[in-house]
Amino acid sequence: MRSNLTSLLHCLRRDFPVKLFLLLLFFYFVVRAYLLSITHDEALTVFSVVSNSYLHILLFKTPHPANNHLLNSLLVKFFISIFGYRELPIRLAGLLGGLLYLFAAYKLCQKLFSKTFLFYLCLLVLVLNPFVIDFFSLARGYSLALGFLMLSIFYFFNSCSAADPQKALIFRIKSFCLMSLAVISNFSFLNVYFALMGSYCIMEYIMLYSLKEKGVPVKLFNHSFLINLFYIFIITIGLSALIYLPLSEIAKYNLFYGGNTGFYHDTIGSLIKSSAYGKIYFGSITETYFGLFLLFVVMLFFINFAFIFYKKRCLSSFDKDLIVIGSIIVITVLSIVFQNTLLNTPFVLARAAIYFIPLFTLLIFVLWKAISKNGFRMIIVPNIILVFCVIVGLLHYLSCINLSHTYDWRYDASTKTVMNYIFEMEQKISPRIDKFTIGATWWLVPAINYYLLKHGGHFKIVEPMGPETFGPDGQFDFYYLYEYDKTLLKKYNLSLLGHYTLSDTYLGVSNALMSK
Repeated sequence: MRSNLTSLLHCLRRDFPVKLFLLLLFFYFVVRAYLLSITHDEALTVFSVVSNSYLHILLFKTPHPANNHLLNSLLVKFFISIFGYRELPIRLAGLLGGLLYLFAAYKLCQKLFSKTFLFYLCLLVLVLNPFVIDFFSLARGYSLALGFLMLSIFYFFNSCSAADPQKALIFRIKSFCLMSLAVISNFSFLNVYFALMGSYCIMEYIMLYSLKEKGVPVKLFNHSFLINLFYIFIITIGLSALIYLPLSEIAKYNLFYGGNTGFYHDTIGSLIKSSAYGKIYFGSITETYFGLFLLFVVMLFFINFAFIFYKKRCLSSFDKDLIVIGSIIVITVLSIVFQNTLLNTPFVLARAAIYFIPLFTLLIFVLWKAISKNGFRMIIVPNIILVFCVIVGLLHYLSCINLSHTYDWRYDASTKTVMNYIFEMEQKISPRIDKFTIGATWWLVPAINYYLLKHGGHFKIVEPMGPETFGPDGQFDFYYLYEYDKTLLKKYNLSLLGHYTLSDTYLGVSNALMSK
């Protein structure tokens, strides 16, 4: 017993400052989950998805299937059944994903970089990206998917470095099972699942090639390879059975979230903008600077391979970690491009492509480690350049810390405050009013509906029919409007109760109600 306690204390003392930092960061996620206003998509999940049966959720038989992130929806329904319609319980699944992500990021950086300075730099960049952090405090499937993705990548690296074939098989099974959970949490991660399969085949080929170079006789389909393929096949069949009907519904109604301009413009460009978090440091060329940095990293990636191949002319001399993360990214990109070309599916945008942020972060630091280890040092890329770039990035990340809003749903930042204000007014006027009416811009309606459901009271919301019908053009008691609908304030001679600059929204009230 004493031995176990000593071992536990020793484990806690190891990397104590890092673990304390991660614990404080998770506390930040929790505080945001408690304070942030519910967002448009979260509210739609509660109303149009979670209100259905567990079976209907699994089969995607819900009014808004695009907001049905399977595992997240099931967990949200479960937590609501226990704790009710409060923000924090609804977001518990998101917090769980954030916890998994922090744990996996720590373990992954520890494995890849041990106790070198790259361990601390990579961990900080992985866990402080403001766009990624947003989802750890929301009831969206991206959080769980990111957590499972990072755990899957961790076990995949373990499988590639394990000397014992049996251990490697166990690690590989865990990796594919966790990646399946990532896909069930958010279907856009299916591209990474394909990439993981491709990366395994590439690593297997490299291992066989290196044995052949050493003169060891090998078969292309050896016993170990076939066993691994069998388990991967079983996991893939199980995943396919779970997601076939949901994907059919998404394809039937063309509910894919993306664009058709081009991979760089739609996917990379949207990720750059999202990570910039609305901050424009260099005007219109901010995105160009980020793009040039990405191009620089990609060039280094291929230059490194060309240098090693020219110097050693041996496939087995390539850095395994770099091949793993590089192949996952390349195959994921090819998967997206081929789907667009062959199936006409759009290039994924921003949050639907969020997996590229941790994957590309890992690529940068694994590439740096490989360059140092292989003796390929260029004058223009000493460690000081990497440290400088990380410091600049971290300063940007820290400037984005907030307890008020998220990047994608900034327009809902003030909805909670507005509704609490309306509820206070209700207490003063309600004895003389049977039913209050609220007119709102379409984008703001779902979050308002959530707070009406949570609060109850004497309210009736009159909503436009859809995003094309912008303003609630009619006679109402309260008006909550987005900037482009503010002309209604003047049209109906309303009293302005507040302009909320963060969300750029306006709260108005009819003069008839104010006179009562």
